[in-house]
Amino acid sequence: MAYERTSFAVREEGKEWVGTAAALWGITAGVYLALLGPRGMADLGEGMMVRTRYAMARLGELPGVRLPFGEGHHVDEFVVDFNATGRSVAAINRDLLARGIFGGKDLSGEYPTLGQSALYAVTEVRTQQDLDRLADALAEVLA
Repeated sequence: MAYERTSFAVREEGKEWVGTAAALWGITAGVYLALLGPRGMADLGEGMMVRTRYAMARLGELPGVRLPFGEGHHVDEFVVDFNATGRSVAAINRDLLARGIFGGKDLSGEYPTLGQSALYAVTEVRTQQDLDRLADALAEVLA
C-alpha cells in the first residue's frame, strides 16, 4: 500500500486503505469459515494431520532419507534429512523444480547442525496424489 494513499500522509486528501483492506480480509475469513461448516476447522486440522503423517511415511521410506523429528504429532510441517543421500537440498530442489514441484525450505544455512535438511509442509490444498507425486519424484531425484 502506498503511504500517500492513507490518511496518515495527508489527512484531508488521503484515501483510507488500511481499514478497508483489513475489513475486506475479515469478510473473506468469515466467508471461508462459514463455508467450512460447524466442524470445518476440526475437519481441516485432522485432514492436514492425516496427510502429513502419510507424507512422512512415504518420504521416510526413501533410501538415505531420515525424519529427525518424526516422533510426536505434526499438524503440517516436518523436517526431512537428506545427509545420507550425498545430495544437497539445493540440488534436490533444483531437480524437483525441473519436474514442476517445489521442494522443501532449505534449512542448511539457518540451522547448520541439521546439515542438508529441508522443511516440508502439507497444507489443506494438497491431496494424496500430490504427496505420491512428490515421493515418486524424490525417489527419481535421489536414485
